[in-house]
Amino acid sequence: MLVILTGCRSVQPLTSADGTLAAALLPASGAPAAQWQVAISMRQADLTGICLLKTDADTVRGTLVNEFGIRALSFIVSPGREKVQLRELAPFLDHWYIRRTLRDDLRFLFRATPADLGTPVDNRLITRNDRRGLTLTNVRRGIVYEFSPMAGVPEE
Repeated sequence: MLVILTGCRSVQPLTSADGTLAAALLPASGAPAAQWQVAISMRQADLTGICLLKTDADTVRGTLVNEFGIRALSFIVSPGREKVQLRELAPFLDHWYIRRTLRDDLRFLFRATPADLGTPVDNRLITRNDRRGLTLTNVRRGIVYEFSPMAGVPEE
């Protein structure tokens, strides 16, 4: 499956009415989707690509696609942001211990509040990066998730 992402990026400020930091990653009201450049750095590997986030009512749906158009993973965040379901993982990510870490890290990202910014919570640290995005660090596992605005995509 080839995914071509085009259009304008329209996102909310880094905090929102619902009180979570991840709301900044979601599309602004009226926008169909938000696009982010993503880099996931692990001890022995790196994964970079584009993350496409879309909201349906209160549910968040996301897909991470690498530079070659290959889907690394898809996920669904429940309305209360209590549960994250991982779907369609690439074979190199489809192991129980990787799935558990990805699921827990994404759940933390989508539930983080401004009070969590810069403060380690459950071996995870969320900060703003210098590219007007968010960085989540899993201190225990040595994994860094960096979400940055897409370069060359105009903002509304």
